[in-house]
Parts: sequence; structure tokens; C-alpha cells
Amino acid sequence: MDDRCELGQWLHSVGQNQYGSMSEFQEIMKLHHDFHRCVQEVVDIYIAEGAGVAKCELAGNFQKKSAMVQEQIVRFFDNI
Repeated sequence: MDDRCELGQWLHSVGQNQYGSMSEFQEIMKLHHDFHRCVQEVVDIYIAEGAGVAKCELAGNFQKKSAMVQEQIVRFFDNI
């Protein structure tokens, strides 16, 4: 599921081939996967409990996971 967005496509192709051995890259892969899992959770919450509860999740865990991916990308760029 995490290989469908533009970042995921790059991570699973060029990124993996060129940087797959770097711990910073491996951490991006993990965090990116976790982010997509969180996205699915928000969708599931929306379906089960409605938009109000889903919006709360967007403002909480979703935003946190997104920020973690972004921060790790910056660390990765600092090390290549």
C-alpha cells in the first residue's frame, strides 16, 4: 500500500537501489509505512464513526506520523 504515492514509488525503486543500505533511508521506509497504516486507520474511523472522529485523528496521530516522515527525510538529505 505504501508504494502507490510518489514518495513510495521512489522509495521502493530508485531510493531502495541507491540508498537501501543507509540506516536513515531504512528509517524513512519504516516511518512511511507507518504513516500509510495511519492513513488507513483514519479511513476506517471515518467509515465506522464519521467525519468528526476522523478529523480528530487527522489532527493527532496522522499529523504526528506525517511530521516524523518529513523530519526523517531532512535527516536523510543531511547524510547523503
